[in-house]
Amino acid sequence: MKRILFICLALLTVQPFLAQAEMPAKGEILQFGHYEQDGNPGNGPEPVEWMVLDAQEDAVQLLSLYGLDTIPFENGSYRSQWELCSLRAWLNDSFFADAFTSEEQAAIRLTVVPNDAAQSAPKMNKDGGKDTEDHVFLLSYAEMMRFFPEKETRLCLPTPYAIERGAYTQIRTGGCDWWLRSPGQSGRAAIVKTDMEGFDVMYAEVPSKTRCVRPTMWVYFQKNPQ
Repeated sequence: MKRILFICLALLTVQPFLAQAEMPAKGEILQFGHYEQDGNPGNGPEPVEWMVLDAQEDAVQLLSLYGLDTIPFENGSYRSQWELCSLRAWLNDSFFADAFTSEEQAAIRLTVVPNDAAQSAPKMNKDGGKDTEDHVFLLSYAEMMRFFPEKETRLCLPTPYAIERGAYTQIRTGGCDWWLRSPGQSGRAAIVKTDMEGFDVMYAEVPSKTRCVRPTMWVYFQKNPQ
């Protein structure tokens, strides 16, 4: 049933990115890049849907609408600093290469990503290492709170592919837990817990393979001549 629902949602009409006459509005859903999502690799990767979080004069910040994959924050250790974690490397290497064409890669802005203590939860007040330059990254705790101040809006559904890869889903909501880049104590990293009661931030062990990745990035906007 979840696979059928996902396929139906993917068939909804959304305007393809880089082919719009006007700057996309916040909250708008766009398609950009391709990634395996329906759990059937035989039919090829599906278009990735993104939510517009923010907009500038020449670029928009996008966040994946779904939890796309289950990747540990860090492989083989308990480092929870974004600067050094293996998930950052995966997003900017494997995911960047696999999900986007060379033309799409050129449209993704290299972004200075702050990792100071102000990006973490106030009770943590812990930095995630040096500021980084990333094409693709995760939201911090502070950014998540700015874009999703109301807890219910933090619900994120995993793709069928992510479920096959081991994504933990909440029984009542069908939602997945998704990583933030902010560190916690004792080698843990922040996750958004999307159960019906909480939709709040908790902290998971970084080698966990059941939490989903919800990438974000800034993409240069190009108007489609009319």
